[in-house]
Amino acid sequence: MNKRILGLAAVAALAVSACGSDSDSSSDSSESASGGELQDLIAILFVSQMEAQQITIDLDCAKAAAAEISDGDAQAIVDAGDEAGPDFSDAALAFSERAVECLDIDTLIDQIVEVVGEEFVDGDCLKDALKDIEPSSLVSGDLPAETEDCFTEE
Repeated sequence: MNKRILGLAAVAALAVSACGSDSDSSSDSSESASGGELQDLIAILFVSQMEAQQITIDLDCAKAAAAEISDGDAQAIVDAGDEAGPDFSDAALAFSERAVECLDIDTLIDQIVEVVGEEFVDGDCLKDALKDIEPSSLVSGDLPAETEDCFTEE
């Protein structure tokens, strides 16, 4: 198993996996930001799903990321519910790429360790290697070379 591929796959999967929305959820319209109600709903659901994975994300930042989604695309994403992952549409992918900027890197790394397993990844090493990284680099795969040393092959 290639350590770099394993690491990139784990980071990318967790960083954008929660783009889908849960159509059974509801939102409080008093929590509006610069987007409309649908865009805010997408952001709220995204934050809720990330927090369910114990990944901290800033709601205002997610709302700003969702504000760029057109009303038509936002309605399609909400209507699709859990099927609306990052590959659902160009709008969903663009939102995922913007929303990754809202993630707390340390809580994301904690989840990578939990998913991949402590026997394959050293969380403290990864936190140190990624301490100064821009979150968008997690999606693009532009990770520092020292991150490779944080993964083991077994």
